[in-house]
Amino acid sequence: MTEHRTLKLTCLCTAILVTGIAAAGTAQFAGGTGEPNAPYQIATREQLIALGNDPNLWDRHFILTSDLDMKGADPNAMHPIGGVEGRSFCGVFDGRGHRVSGLRILRQNDPWVGLFGQVGGEGIDVSEGTPKGHIRNLHLRDIVVHGGNVVGGLAGQLGAGTITGCSVTGAIKGNELVGGLVGWACGEIESCSTAVEADGNLNVGGLIGDADASVTHCASSGNVRGHQRVGGLIGTMGFSPNTGMWQSSSPETKECRRVSRCYSDCSTTGVEDVGGLIADVVGGGEIQDCYALGPVHGSTKVGGLIGMAWRCCIVRCYSAGQVTGQEHTGGLVGENESVRNPEKLAGYPPCQFVVEEIRGSPSSPDKPMWQHVYRPAILCCFWDAEASSMTQGLGSGTDAQGGIVRLTTAEMRTASTFRNFGWDFDDVWTIREGQDYPRLRWEQAESR
Repeated sequence: MTEHRTLKLTCLCTAILVTGIAAAGTAQFAGGTGEPNAPYQIATREQLIALGNDPNLWDRHFILTSDLDMKGADPNAMHPIGGVEGRSFCGVFDGRGHRVSGLRILRQNDPWVGLFGQVGGEGIDVSEGTPKGHIRNLHLRDIVVHGGNVVGGLAGQLGAGTITGCSVTGAIKGNELVGGLVGWACGEIESCSTAVEADGNLNVGGLIGDADASVTHCASSGNVRGHQRVGGLIGTMGFSPNTGMWQSSSPETKECRRVSRCYSDCSTTGVEDVGGLIADVVGGGEIQDCYALGPVHGSTKVGGLIGMAWRCCIVRCYSAGQVTGQEHTGGLVGENESVRNPEKLAGYPPCQFVVEEIRGSPSSPDKPMWQHVYRPAILCCFWDAEASSMTQGLGSGTDAQGGIVRLTTAEMRTASTFRNFGWDFDDVWTIREGQDYPRLRWEQAESR
């Protein structure tokens, strides 16, 4: 995995002076006390800037009471909220559906850059006491954010916590871990969207640069450019490292993370590991009920949906954008790496965690042991061979289940094609028969 795993994120909520930012004391907000039942009210851009300048406020509750126009504000005046000397935002920020427009944050050499720098405590394996941060119902419009590593339009990093119902339009630029919404996400992200120009080098995504999170009901559009691990929605998706067959002294199995009911129509350009939805998918988890429509251009490990899939599950997904690459290039997946010794898993159902009690070790034969099984597979997935100009759905690797199916454009616009493979057109998908590809039902609800 990538070097960013060594980054540490903590939340200190005591009142201390942080070098480089003058602790301003309690800012003069429009009202409230910062408590859950009386959040501070932010009504002006000066009050939003004051929040970024005062780390002593980063564990409180806030609401936005009006749209804010940040045009003309000094880009150096807006410090990211959270992300100074290990201190993150561990409060709640509710935008109440309001917009912040014209924001400029230009910190090309700094890490953790966005409107929020760091949100929530350390987050890949969250303990019960880990401080959390929450951002919801906030919309950023026509923003420009430039940073070094861990850069996002809304937040550089989401640790423990959630981002829900947020959106971003504008231009985001950095080096590594760059996303239109979040640079690196470990918490949960739901019902968010972006329409951005996202540029970086490594781990670049239209929505998220690198995700160790569950992502649901999200979408991205625009242009995404980078060198390696470049995805229309997500650059790298890190699931559980457990896949195949392993033993443990405990029967407990963590619920697998998922990217579900998401789509991207970004134009995605990179060199290595480039995907219309996700560049790299790593470990035991699931991409479920997703699609990608935008063009994808790269050199190696290039896929209309996923560039490189490593021992994961891809279920009920499709891609229909033009795909160009030189090697390990496929209409759906560039390269798929399955588990070693797959014959050992042949008797187990794909894409499910199975736990079995087995005999103990020779030294402790009476002590129970547990065998865990997770069999990765690609199931019920399609690509448009005409639109993609690709005759093969998988560039290299194995498709043991035969789950990647080639279709014509006309077949992709026919509901029965998908229903015959178990796709749910009652609650998940919808289609304009003969006119369009399947779309997620939540898209229709949002367009009303």
